[in-house]
Amino acid sequence: MQPVSILKSPLAFVDVETTGSNPIYDRIIEIGILRSENGKVVDEFKSLINPDVTLDPFISGMTGITSEDLIKAPSFYQISDRILELLEGSVFIAHNARFDYGFIREEFKRLRVKFQKKPLCTVKLTRFLYPEFSSHNLDSLIEKFSLTIENRHRAYDDAKALADIFKITLEKFSIDEINHAIDRQQKKPSLPPYLKSKQIDRLPESPGVYIFYGEEDAVLYIGKSIDIKDRVLSHFSEDIRSERGMKLSSSVRSIEAIPTSGELGALLLESSLIKKHQPIFNRKLRKIQKLFRLDKVKSKKGYDTFKISETDTVPAEDLDSLVTIFKNLRDAKSFLEKMAKEYILCPKILGLEKARLCRQWKESCFWYQLRKCKGACLEREGNLKYNLRVLEAFTKYKIKKWPFDGAVAIRDGNENPEFFVIDRWCLLGNTTEENEEFVYEESSYNFDFDTYKILARFLLSEKNQKYIKKID
Repeated sequence: MQPVSILKSPLAFVDVETTGSNPIYDRIIEIGILRSENGKVVDEFKSLINPDVTLDPFISGMTGITSEDLIKAPSFYQISDRILELLEGSVFIAHNARFDYGFIREEFKRLRVKFQKKPLCTVKLTRFLYPEFSSHNLDSLIEKFSLTIENRHRAYDDAKALADIFKITLEKFSIDEINHAIDRQQKKPSLPPYLKSKQIDRLPESPGVYIFYGEEDAVLYIGKSIDIKDRVLSHFSEDIRSERGMKLSSSVRSIEAIPTSGELGALLLESSLIKKHQPIFNRKLRKIQKLFRLDKVKSKKGYDTFKISETDTVPAEDLDSLVTIFKNLRDAKSFLEKMAKEYILCPKILGLEKARLCRQWKESCFWYQLRKCKGACLEREGNLKYNLRVLEAFTKYKIKKWPFDGAVAIRDGNENPEFFVIDRWCLLGNTTEENEEFVYEESSYNFDFDTYKILARFLLSEKNQKYIKKID
């Protein structure tokens, strides 16, 4: 799509209000569209949409839309033809376009309708044309251009504000300047020299994992995204290339895409594949040969403390005493030093320094001489008070307690969902059948710290509770 044709094409200014920020799990509750041709608005549409899910009070407070308002609203299916009519042959324009476009595309995907547009983002456009502005969010732009908007955070009003901002911009800048700005934003990525465009065209616009292969099928890089094609293309965008990115790009010979039902599956699969293949361009999540665990233990004199030990695996039954996991000894010691300063703990009891033998200070730690330790090393501070501070530190930093009585199944994705079976932060397996009886052995309970971080973010989020089902 050439920049000149963009300005001559019909323009559709779009805004949606949603139940949350994730287009895979959340739904649209309101949409507003203004269609402009030859500089004039020729059609417009606005409607509430029944999302068929619970509306978060925070969203109601921000938009003023209530669950009662949505009960009698049409479903997305009922207004989908009207939406397609307004967007037909137009340039899709939105503020933070990936958000609005992603939600609309996902809604059509649920209807098994392919929806594909080249979105134009007014955040990126105004950043380029108005670099002197300190902020380019919609509130700031409305203020800068002295626009009057009746209902902020309502879809139609926000879409109209975009149309007004775009009109002002067309009057302020020359066609060449605007073309250049659009060209910078929508310039097609330069594909690696050994990669055929057909490989890119075949990539799915859905969640999953992608693998870059080099010569002799060597695994170079593994990544994940809720939109595989969009993420892969971003690797080859000239304006964001680093020296490392250019080296990766020039080495790619082929790409494999592995679709997943949802984002959680993509995260878990990426973590597993990186540890299996250890790609040379993946800095994070690569398998570490040695792990160091930090456990809460008790000293001979009754003082609680922490012990660093090397390990290969962590059994699930050890999680009650486990604080956290480190990938090297240096990080483990640095963490203990930070904890000692924050909670006034004794570095000698923590094993961070040996006893200092001198007549004046006997066997105190150095911090006691600096009055940074309360004397637990000399038993001048009782273990009761000291252990309370250790408990406070342990509670703050330890691995979260498993929040369920037993195993749970997590539903991932809406269309052809996958179900992950989890217990005590251990991934026991997965199935595509919701009510399938899942059999697993005790040996399956191996704790993986990277998996734990992925699961903790998901399971401890209030909005994700509706996707979790306890297994009897």
